[in-house]
Amino acid sequence: MSQTIPAFWLALALSASICSTAATAQPATPTANECPGVAGWIERVGIADQIVEAKLDTGAETSSLGVTAIERIERDGRTWIRFMPAIRAAPRSPNRTGSAAIEARLLREVRIKRAGAPSELRPVVQLSICLAGQMQTAEFTLTDRKGLDYPALIGRRALIGRFAVDPSRTHLTEPACAR
Repeated sequence: MSQTIPAFWLALALSASICSTAATAQPATPTANECPGVAGWIERVGIADQIVEAKLDTGAETSSLGVTAIERIERDGRTWIRFMPAIRAAPRSPNRTGSAAIEARLLREVRIKRAGAPSELRPVVQLSICLAGQMQTAEFTLTDRKGLDYPALIGRRALIGRFAVDPSRTHLTEPACAR
């Protein structure tokens, strides 16, 4: 007779393993004692002073944010990007109206391969995000995500050493970061 392990317990055990491994392999990541554990594949995340539904995607290296009206500007000899987040409020988010333009320094541009479509050159910026009560910075590519289900995608660079993602569950955390 075979015994099955419920997905939650498997994810929790995997989380402890990932967090302790990440802590010893990469000193810049949280230690095992700081690792909060398991997140669902869809979570509410604080980005740009809004709570949004985000897909946690371990298959994507970099995070991605849906934006409109991307404009390059020069400031102090550096290139900055001004953009409007294409964010719709997540369920159970505080009532907030609209999004304000955001300006962030351009870190680099990357060419993203897309299934069934031509590759796309995207700007990369660093933004603060709140995920599961942890404030952190993450690199985001900026693109038009209007045809996709979620306005934000959180990639593995923002997740490694912090969370194991349970692909069978959603909304396991809350974005309760102090401002």
